[in-house]
Amino acid sequence: MNLILFAIFVILQFLDFWTTYNVIQSGKGHEGNAVMEWLFSKIGVVGGFAVAKICAITAVWFIKDVLIAIIVIDVLYAYVVYQNYQILRK
Repeated sequence: MNLILFAIFVILQFLDFWTTYNVIQSGKGHEGNAVMEWLFSKIGVVGGFAVAKICAITAVWFIKDVLIAIIVIDVLYAYVVYQNYQILRK
């Protein structure tokens, strides 16, 4: 079960990248995370996302056996992706 939740997390990371990137490119919104915004200014949006997502996936790999943590993380990222999708639909 935890590997399934981890796989969902990885998929959500790609969806977060795709939706956030498209929101930024469309001009309909901006990155709300100050750390990510700083990273974008240093190495670009795609590079910043690559670094952040690799770090996030690696970190979550080590906590994948803590069921409640991975569930909470998946729910939070699902919400972020949903919010980005709502912005893109406007």
